[in-house]
Amino acid sequence: CGGTIITKYHVLTAASCIYFDGCTPVDPKLYRVVVAQTHKALEVDPDAQFREVKFAKPHVNYDGEHLGYAANVALFYLDQPLILNEYVMPICLDRDPTRSQQLPSILEASGWGFDSSLTFSESLNEGVFKALKGNICRGAHRRYKKYINFDKFCIETPKGSIAEDTGSGLVVRIGRLFYLKGVLSVQVDKAVSIATFAFRYYEWLKSTMMRIEEEKKCDGKFACKHGPCIDLSLRCNKENDCPDASDEEHCNTKCIGSIAVNPFQRYSPPVETSKCTIPYQIGGVSYTLEDCRGNDCARLPGTELEDGQKVLMTCGKGTTPPDRYDPIFVCNKGTWFPKTPLCIKSCPMETPKNLYAKCEYNREQVDCGDFLKPGTVVTYGCQRLYRFKDILAIPQVSCLEGGKLTNDPPICMPECGIRNRINLFEPTITYGRNATSGEFPWHVGLYGRQEVTSTDWEYRCGGTIIHQTNIVVTAAHCVFMDDLATKLMLPEQLWVSAGRVLRSLQLREGNEQFTGVKKIIPHREFIGSRGQSALENDIAILVLKTHFEVTDFVLPCCLGLSYSSSTVPNQNGTVVGWGFTEKGLQEWGKRGIASNFLLYTQLPLISNHDCRNLDEKAKFIAAPDKFCGLYSNNSGPQQGDSGGGLVIEVGQVYQIIGIVSSKPSNSHRYGTFTSIGSHLRWLMEKIRDFPLG
Repeated sequence: CGGTIITKYHVLTAASCIYFDGCTPVDPKLYRVVVAQTHKALEVDPDAQFREVKFAKPHVNYDGEHLGYAANVALFYLDQPLILNEYVMPICLDRDPTRSQQLPSILEASGWGFDSSLTFSESLNEGVFKALKGNICRGAHRRYKKYINFDKFCIETPKGSIAEDTGSGLVVRIGRLFYLKGVLSVQVDKAVSIATFAFRYYEWLKSTMMRIEEEKKCDGKFACKHGPCIDLSLRCNKENDCPDASDEEHCNTKCIGSIAVNPFQRYSPPVETSKCTIPYQIGGVSYTLEDCRGNDCARLPGTELEDGQKVLMTCGKGTTPPDRYDPIFVCNKGTWFPKTPLCIKSCPMETPKNLYAKCEYNREQVDCGDFLKPGTVVTYGCQRLYRFKDILAIPQVSCLEGGKLTNDPPICMPECGIRNRINLFEPTITYGRNATSGEFPWHVGLYGRQEVTSTDWEYRCGGTIIHQTNIVVTAAHCVFMDDLATKLMLPEQLWVSAGRVLRSLQLREGNEQFTGVKKIIPHREFIGSRGQSALENDIAILVLKTHFEVTDFVLPCCLGLSYSSSTVPNQNGTVVGWGFTEKGLQEWGKRGIASNFLLYTQLPLISNHDCRNLDEKAKFIAAPDKFCGLYSNNSGPQQGDSGGGLVIEVGQVYQIIGIVSSKPSNSHRYGTFTSIGSHLRWLMEKIRDFPLG
């Protein structure tokens, strides 16, 4: 039969499915519920889940053919909950009192019939059917009106249906959700199938679920409605053994006959034998006789074992025995004990880069290993100096039956803007202070060479690691060989160093990292010093050949998204670099001596509007995408500091809001910075194309 998932423990089907001969209830232990299965063969679908039935509860008023299959509904309670995922999901029950009683003209259903051959299909079929109200169906099919009673409606099945479709749900889509409208009941004619209206049994469903919860407490005994648990043998013995006499209720069911629905009618009873056949399985499963010595202990699938023999099942790579059973199985008078040998798929375990994982099984910590048993819960965390890319990411995944995880592991990306505070206040850029190792872990040095074949690398500019550890943002004029931006450097002409405080590449510090450049992306509208405003759009991206390794000394800076050239924070900004110092500075900074140590200073910030009013020169160099920083006691960026980031502190995290661009050639009053916020859309469009490290 078919059925419909109501909750992860409950499956709704037809009562006629759990009576063997129309009268005798079938032992629930003889049933297995399979979900997410689209093929007849139980071992085919990797996403399938298998559950045994603990309780089978037909409606108390069901009386088979005697009452025309009225109340033909039953509820299965599973021994283990289903694992809900994209393949396994409960149906919705419509609680709208008006809409739930309305019968749509079209309903959908699935089953292994519904085809013209009227045979058990190898694959699950689905179909759309025209629905008929009960009174219309009775008028059209008078000979079957006994079975089209108060709780029934019909669907037209011109291609026919088979008995195995009984119990399947008829559903309707409302918006994005599917709601249960009926349960396929009896098959009375090829052209029409009868279904039980679901809404009439909502209260029965609720009370039956509650009843099952009471019976669970009795552990196999009969649960009186309002009292104790009694032995099952006292049920229907014509004596009131329960205080409320509930043990004598519903004991006179006539349960006569069956015209159509016998769930086992297509299968001949098995020939009784005391032997057991070793089953075939997928996945390299092997079997060995228990308590066997020598070289003749292996047994192949299809081999028969004698009564009392034991076999040890060894699952292949990527599969595992069900946890509830020992891998040793006993042939007990033709039946496997405790159940038929079966290996289930495990989930391949992968821990992506920058993540760590902890695994729990049955609430106990276990080694994650290469494969996970179904039911294992994996909790992920980001390695030190990393954080989840999505702040709403689910850090847990579960291994499902079928060998799939509930969702993909989260993605970790480097923390940004964390400053190493070791020796923070040691004595930095003219009149600046020395930076300490790791104090500005996002700052990099760009080194260039005149020819691709040259080995002479010279310090050129600064830059800032952002977002990912293979993306550096710098000034566009740093990546051109001329002031007019007509000759772009080749990637092979640039070398990037991070984690350094010393400018010279000849001096090793122990924490530095180096990489080449894969791609240079200047702003498409940068034209150098030409035009009405000098160095407008002075921003470029370097895509590095390799990702920098995240350490205390190498870390990205956060992007400041709240500011632009017209809106600057009411606080000082910090800028770092290896540019000219005050020592030997000549011709207003055109000539000087570069610093051997990384220096930093802090500058008050002003908007583009205020900057352009400082002097006549500012009207030319303060392009619309610029804001300015005021030099304090002549301390500020000089030649060689270009491309470095101007950062601000926001809640103990540093954000880059500007890039060192230029300064007046005849003044030490201020410098201009290309606003990150003014180019945010361009920046995000470019870096979106490159994967996380």
